Amino acid sequence: MAKLKDIKGTNIQFLDADPVEYVGTWSTGGSLNTARDQVFGGAGTQTAALLAGGSPPPAGATVTESYDGTSWTEVNDLSTGRRALAMSGATNTASLAFGGYAPPGDLAVTELWNGSNWTEVNDLTTARSFLSGFGTSTASVAFGGES
Repeated sequence: MAKLKDIKGTNIQFLDADPVEYVGTWSTGGSLNTARDQVFGGAGTQTAALLAGGSPPPAGATVTESYDGTSWTEVNDLSTGRRALAMSGATNTASLAFGGYAPPGDLAVTELWNGSNWTEVNDLTTARSFLSGFGTSTASVAFGGES
C-alpha cells in the first residue's frame, strides 16, 4: 500500500493536542441614519467608510452617509438615486459609485466622491445592476452584474 509521503511528498502532521482556536468577538457600531435595503454601495475602511444609495424610494435612494468608526453622519447625496450599485475606494474621501438600478432599468452612471460632493464622471460601457467592484477612486474594476 502506498504511503502518503510517497504520494504527496509529505507526512501527515500529528498534534499532541488540539490547536488553539482563535475566538474573536463581534461588536456593534453606530446605526445608519436612514434605513435602507435593496443593496447599497460601500467603500473605505472600518474607521473611514462611505455608504450610498439603496432603497426605500421607488427609484432608489440618493442618501450618502460617512462613518468615522463610531457613528454615521449624513453627507451630500448622490446625483442619481439608485439601488443595486457598486462602490470602490480606499477611504471615505475618495470613492466611486457606479452602475445600479432605478426604474425603468439598469444604469451606467459613475460618480466620484471627493470627500464632500459627488460628480458624474465617465460612465460604465454597459449599464448594469447588482455588480461588484474594487480599487481606488483613480483605478477601479467593475465586474459582473445584470444588464
